Amino acid sequence: MLLLVNVDDISGEVIPHVIDGLTARGANSVHVVQAITKKGRIGYLFFVDAPEGQVDVLANFLACELGTLGVRVFDPDHICFEYRTRQVRLTAKTGAEPVRVLVRVKEILGEEEGAVVSVKAEWEDLQAALVQLEQAGVEVSLAALKRLVEQAVSGHEDGSLRGIQTEVLP
Repeated sequence: MLLLVNVDDISGEVIPHVIDGLTARGANSVHVVQAITKKGRIGYLFFVDAPEGQVDVLANFLACELGTLGVRVFDPDHICFEYRTRQVRLTAKTGAEPVRVLVRVKEILGEEEGAVVSVKAEWEDLQAALVQLEQAGVEVSLAALKRLVEQAVSGHEDGSLRGIQTEVLP
């Protein structure tokens, strides 16, 4: 289910609290878009992807936290793509002991059996890997690390960058 709420009388500082509260109560995802509303006010549109069984709980939370007078509920068609998760081992030789970290990557599958249409490295894993590599003295940007990992899974590159080697695990 998709919940839609528009408000024009809250501080932007409330938004992270509401997003966290919604996800804690079962929302699949929450998006907030800034808008211009009546009288030139800055407002916000909350889009909440909600399991059907959580609609009332989430709507009540929105009413309580935002003071909204109502929540629009839509039953949209949602095309879900199959995916599988792979792991990429990164190894950087920076001293006596090499640094090894794992990064999970989602392979989004298309209509053809097993055809990969897109790959996405897990953000949290990339951030953790970057911290470990930086602590070991390896300087690499997050963008370059993301590209390296995703290209390794896609098979488009030789799998190395600034001394970091990649290995796609089965």
